[in-house]
Amino acid sequence: MPRTVIEPFKIRLVEPIRLTSREERERFLAEAKLNVFRLRAEDVLLDLVRLAFPRRVYTQSHFDYAAEVVLELKARSREVRGVRIARQAPVLRHFTAEMRWA
Repeated sequence: MPRTVIEPFKIRLVEPIRLTSREERERFLAEAKLNVFRLRAEDVLLDLVRLAFPRRVYTQSHFDYAAEVVLELKARSREVRGVRIARQAPVLRHFTAEMRWA
């Protein structure tokens, strides 16, 4: 029997991917008041959050604290206003962007 990387016992469901236009995504974000926790799952293609940490600077307790803050934010998502990017650099905007409350 040939070996494969695919593990059939882990495949649960296959669904078509619904691609949205930029206008639809902008409308979804506007309806959610720029709070990604208010987006409906069916309106999101990829649900990713990126946290960047410099190497060899932070300890496990720093990572644990960051995880607690993310969980607290999720729990209070109905209270939290969204933000929008007011100014950004042409590259690596996530390090130097200026945000404004939506």
